[in-house]
Formats: sequence, C-alpha cells, structure tokens
Amino acid sequence: MGASATRCWCADEQAACAVDLLARPWAAVGVEHGDGGDDGCAAAVSSTATPKQKVADKREAPRASELDPELTEEEEAEKRRLQLVVTTFVRKASRGYQSTLFKQGGIASGEASVERVPVAVRFDMSALGMTIYGSGLSVTCPLASVSDVYSVQDDGEGAFPKSIIGVLEEEELPLLLRVYYYSADKRKDSIFLLEENAEARDAFRESLRVLCIYAKSGGAEFT
Repeated sequence: MGASATRCWCADEQAACAVDLLARPWAAVGVEHGDGGDDGCAAAVSSTATPKQKVADKREAPRASELDPELTEEEEAEKRRLQLVVTTFVRKASRGYQSTLFKQGGIASGEASVERVPVAVRFDMSALGMTIYGSGLSVTCPLASVSDVYSVQDDGEGAFPKSIIGVLEEEELPLLLRVYYYSADKRKDSIFLLEENAEARDAFRESLRVLCIYAKSGGAEFT
C-alpha cells in the first residue's frame, strides 16, 4: 500500500483484541510508570531484572476459563503471540534502545541531503509517549498521535523519499520504517528509522500498533 492511500492503521481487529488482553502492557512485565532512566541505550535487561520483574515473567498462563470463548483456537493463539511481542518490546523500549534515524537536510544538487543519526528510542509508559533523541535532535510524540507506520517490506519504496532510499544498502531496505504522527500543532509529520533486523522491525510495528490503540482508548484522539 502506498503512502497516498487512505487506511486506518490502528483499526486492526487482532491488535484491538490484544489490547483487551494486555490491559496495561508494561505492568505485565513489571515495568513501573516512569521506570527506565535516561541512558536510552540498554538493549538487554534480563540480567538486571528486579525481583518484581522476575516474578512477573514467571506468571502462570491464563486458565481456560479466562480465555475469550468467542475466539477460535487460532485467534486465541495470535492474541497470545501479540501479548508476548508487545510485553517484550515494552520492557526494552521503556529503558531505551539504540537505533538509526535518517534526517533530511537542505537541497543539494536538486536532492535533499540525508544524514544518518545514531539515536536512542525510548517509550515513556507513564505519559504514553515515544521519544527519539540523538546528537542535535529530539523528537517526542504521544502514542495516540501515531497515525501509521510504513515499511519498504510491506508498502514498497514509493512510500519513502527517493533521497532516503538512495542512501541505503540493499540489505537495509527491508528494515526501513516511516512513522507518521501528528505534532502538537496537529501537523502531520514523519520520522524514518532503520531497525537492526527483521525481528526488531516487526516487533516495533506490531507493538506500536497495539500501544497506539491502547493510548487512543484512554481518550486522546487525533484526526
């Protein structure tokens, strides 16, 4: 699907179903509101998990009586898979992880210049917001303001500026993401992130979709 097409990215039925299961996804992995610090670069947290987190990780699986009787076995399995993806992502993102952002600059030789910027991506679960910060830049957006996430893998190169596509190596193309969001003045904007691998790309997209639905359900609406 191209960038000009109209779609409601966060209206996915499976993701909406996962919100009911997750309730507060950060609580499911022992992440307290506001927890995470400012280092923004920790990729692994299992070795430093608190006792509370370790207990949370060992929670019993839901009993059959707790499952949604209206879901098929396949739908229930998908719902559980999303729960695992999102809770794992929230644990990582609440502390911050390293990524790469592509920053577009001025016009040179008829094309916009592009700079690769190492950044830290951090989700503040108390404010339901995402912050991306690096040398000389800081971008913060409420999760409820996210309207779509495109990937070259699913949406094609036409959903991205040629100037950014042109600086990528062939193996990097499937890992590129474009996150659309509304700024404080309700202006639609986008950021370009390069994930480390396909697993990280998919976890980011799926988790952000579920968390976006959750944030919107809290009353914050952007149209």
